Amino acid sequence: VKDTLFGGNVITIEKTTTDPIQINQSDLIKAYINNGVSLMTFFGHAAGIGFDISIDNPSEYNNYGKYPFLLANSCYAGDIFQVTNSGSVNSSEEFVLIRDKGMIGYLASVTPASEPPLDAYSTAWYNNFSHNYYGESIGLVIQKTIQDIQTSSIERKEICLEMTLHGDPALSINSAEFPDYFVNQKSVFYNPSDVTTAVDSFDFHLVIANQGKAVGDSMIVTVRRKFPIDSANIVRYTYRIAGTKYRDTIIIRMPVNRSIGVGLNKFNIQVDENSEIVELDESNNILEIFLNIKSADLTPVYPPEFAIVSTSTAKLKASTYYPFTLSKTYVFEIDTTDKFNSPTKETVKTISQGGVIEWQPMMSFSDSTVYYWRVSLDSTTAAGYNWRASSFQYILGEKGWSQAHFYQFKNDGYQFVKYKDQSRKFEFVNDVQVITAQDGIYPHIPMVEIWLKFNSSVYSYWNCMGEYGNGLKYFVFDPISALPWLSYPDPSRINYGTWDNVHCRSYPISAIEFGTTTTNNQPPGNSTVVPDSVWWQRNADFLAAVPDDYYVMVSSVGNSYVENLPEYLYKSFDTLGFNIRSFQNNRAFILYGRKNMGAINMVMGSQASDIVLLKDSIITNWNEGFIKSPIIGPSKKWNSLHWKQHSLDQFAADSIRLQLIGIKSDGNTDIIIDGIPPDSADILNLNDRMNAIIYPYCQMIVYMKDDSMRTPAQMDRWQIMFEEVPELAIDPKSLFSFYNDTVMQGDTVKMIIAYRNISDVDADSLLVRYWVTDAQQNIISLGSKRMKPIAKNSFIIDSIYTQTTNYIGQCYLHLDINSIDSTTGYFDQLEVTHINNTGDYPFYVQRDITNPLLDVTFDGIHILDGDIVSAKPEILIALRDDSKLRPISDTSSFKVYVKSTKDLDYRYVSFSKNADVLEFIPAELPDNTGQVIYRPAFTDDGEYELMVQARDASFNQSGKTNLDNFYIKFKIVNRATITEVMNWPNPFSTKTHFVFTLTGSELPDYFMIQIMTITGKVVREIDMDELGPLHIGRNITEYAWDGHDDFGDQLANGVYLYRVVTRLNGQSIELNETQVSQYFTKSFGKMYLMR
Repeated sequence: VKDTLFGGNVITIEKTTTDPIQINQSDLIKAYINNGVSLMTFFGHAAGIGFDISIDNPSEYNNYGKYPFLLANSCYAGDIFQVTNSGSVNSSEEFVLIRDKGMIGYLASVTPASEPPLDAYSTAWYNNFSHNYYGESIGLVIQKTIQDIQTSSIERKEICLEMTLHGDPALSINSAEFPDYFVNQKSVFYNPSDVTTAVDSFDFHLVIANQGKAVGDSMIVTVRRKFPIDSANIVRYTYRIAGTKYRDTIIIRMPVNRSIGVGLNKFNIQVDENSEIVELDESNNILEIFLNIKSADLTPVYPPEFAIVSTSTAKLKASTYYPFTLSKTYVFEIDTTDKFNSPTKETVKTISQGGVIEWQPMMSFSDSTVYYWRVSLDSTTAAGYNWRASSFQYILGEKGWSQAHFYQFKNDGYQFVKYKDQSRKFEFVNDVQVITAQDGIYPHIPMVEIWLKFNSSVYSYWNCMGEYGNGLKYFVFDPISALPWLSYPDPSRINYGTWDNVHCRSYPISAIEFGTTTTNNQPPGNSTVVPDSVWWQRNADFLAAVPDDYYVMVSSVGNSYVENLPEYLYKSFDTLGFNIRSFQNNRAFILYGRKNMGAINMVMGSQASDIVLLKDSIITNWNEGFIKSPIIGPSKKWNSLHWKQHSLDQFAADSIRLQLIGIKSDGNTDIIIDGIPPDSADILNLNDRMNAIIYPYCQMIVYMKDDSMRTPAQMDRWQIMFEEVPELAIDPKSLFSFYNDTVMQGDTVKMIIAYRNISDVDADSLLVRYWVTDAQQNIISLGSKRMKPIAKNSFIIDSIYTQTTNYIGQCYLHLDINSIDSTTGYFDQLEVTHINNTGDYPFYVQRDITNPLLDVTFDGIHILDGDIVSAKPEILIALRDDSKLRPISDTSSFKVYVKSTKDLDYRYVSFSKNADVLEFIPAELPDNTGQVIYRPAFTDDGEYELMVQARDASFNQSGKTNLDNFYIKFKIVNRATITEVMNWPNPFSTKTHFVFTLTGSELPDYFMIQIMTITGKVVREIDMDELGPLHIGRNITEYAWDGHDDFGDQLANGVYLYRVVTRLNGQSIELNETQVSQYFTKSFGKMYLMR
């Protein structure tokens, strides 16, 4: 059943005692049934009245709409045909027929049954309902099960006849047409649960559930992680998993990533990303969830990175990533280099709690100078400091953004341009050209197979010296452009080229060939024989003409006679890094090197028939690229743009232009100015072209091109002047208090916290959002509120309260200041960074585990089991809880049931349907006592049972288990009667009480006890007022007669007679004869006073 198509989750509960029926499992079973069970299968001893593992009374269930089907592997459990004189019912009837509870169907044997046929039947049943006939009716499943097993043996035929369905055969057990995979907030948890920078990684657990059909198809599950510091950096984790049958867990080990991972990480989860599997509902496949990775580290926040500050002194402000960090030691440094090694460097250590931490450097800033500053938690480990750096430029009276020092360009965006830290230069990236050559000696290789390929394209093939020529072939490549040298045909000589080389084409070619011997080496069409020495010298002259650093490839042509070359030619090859003095004749070879830069690669055949192949590359510089600035802003108003660059070339032929891009709040971009040439260094009135209301952010891109020397322009500075926006931060350092880290459920959590404007401009009114995450990852919104504006360099105070009535366990109170406005989808007001605007504070909610006390009285009396009570009693049900936080304020705390001798089961007395007889009085704190007054009218005489279930607001039962529900039996006699009144004790010496029983529903109008001497003289009359309160049922009077007469005189020892006179509605009350009536004569009793 765990497999396709049902995909069930199986829970097994076993009997652990030898008792005939084990009842201590019933709470667990009932909890499962109330949560929802599709099928219950029982195996064990049973009878028509129940199983030997108690599954509780169905009236105790709360499973409306979630009715399981029960398959019983036991004896007699399905016998629904017997009628008993007692009126009791079979367990099948008990569970199926009860309204809005119990089972949807019941399949069991009506006779004794043994294990083998039951096992065969149940196995076939499971196969059919969960797979073969998934989704079909119960009746069809039973039919197919019988067909599968009935022919095997007589025992199996018997079990097929004996298994009886009590239920609708047209119904089907929980099934679906398609799968339904889903994830929610509870689907994700982490290990460790509280992720901090104290660990280098954590486990991300994703639980995928399927509440539909289980199929075998696989699907893609994707988790995308968006970092808080570098929001453009999104890491994608993709897994193909088998289709989830019931529930699967994916565990992803993720790095904390201290550089960009600290703060509020966002995870976007998508199950069945490509919609490969048809589902009932696709909308629950997507989940967005957040994880706040906490750190005691801090980061520079003001002045913002690359800011222009307008004054010669400034406070440097950093925020801790986790605002509620306890007090720690932090380090600040400032210098004019990002190496932090100049004589002007300043360093300070400061001890501070979390929030905003400030430092005022001693130095006075120099105009137009760039300053670098960095912060770190003080290092106490071998790992050293975890520096986070920033920079700014001081320009008197200006505000804006600037990169005006080489080190500030370090983390810009580069396309085909490299930032070279050591040389402090920008360079184009390497351009790698793949070069491949093949060579051999004819006829061992066809001439067309002697070739050179450049980036897989054939660049040259064949040898000009022909099939039997002998010599060397050269290719020379420019190290800047990678372009080859070309040999041009000499118009004055046939088949000669630029360097007196063999040239057999009418157009320029890159293969430059020279002979090394007279044999077969004169150019075609030339009859003049060229001596060996001339060829040698031409080779040497050619290699001498190659400039240093140029790439040279040399390959053999035929038999190159390399053993016969003169020493001066060998030395020419030495400049390429190759010593060829030991090479053998009649061997193919390819050499590849750079003039006076060393050998790169070489291949050589071991025999004349070998074909050799060489593959390598030419590394040059690219000829164009761009540098992209970080995103600039946000801004209230753009003022001006300024930029400056210079060329490394004396006769620069560079092409360079600047592009300005406006960025809207939604991230969409427009090109504002395309192609600002270097001679237009300043653009004033920038807001006229790029309105900050429309484009609160911008970005600059400088495009560079150099086809000659392939050196990019060197950026000196680019700057945009603008009006800055506020920077806000959660700042516990200014003010913070919290009540209380650990609270009882129902108590109020209270936080007082400061929000600070750390910038030099006023902020608008502040939107703050609050929520709580509980131990089950549920998110409970506490709403939002708008607070007053915060002036520059000041703070405001916020107070947050939340009741913990619905929380339990480890919880977190979350804050988000300047949060996203739900109407726009953007942050409420522009701000430099949001990294210091969020925080969560932990608190623990302890559950109330103390059981409340239940008290039940009938007309103010605690009765004994079986007592007679009024036919119209006032039953007071009082529940007292010691919690001073969670009052008993709801009728759901009480459940009242009544059962008469005519009832098969307890009848639930509903508050909504019995408002005239059932009154609820909610508790008032601090006396946390809730009351129910039940005023029934019992019209039938006989014995009744009252059952009361009660719990407090924390769901603690008044008893430790459901077995401790309050039960009491009582009797109803509607006829008004009175038993003989007995005095007790009798004899007595000092006092005696009167004991009697009243029945009916009304108390007597008149009640008098007369005491007299044996001669009939009345010496004492005791009326109702003197006797004290009376009630229907068993009475023992509060009053006790002390043996004095009506005048207060003490009577003598001896026997006295007494009688009772009663009237109700003008009539004497009927005497109820009991066993004690034998001691009375004509309703006169005797008492003995003895001193």
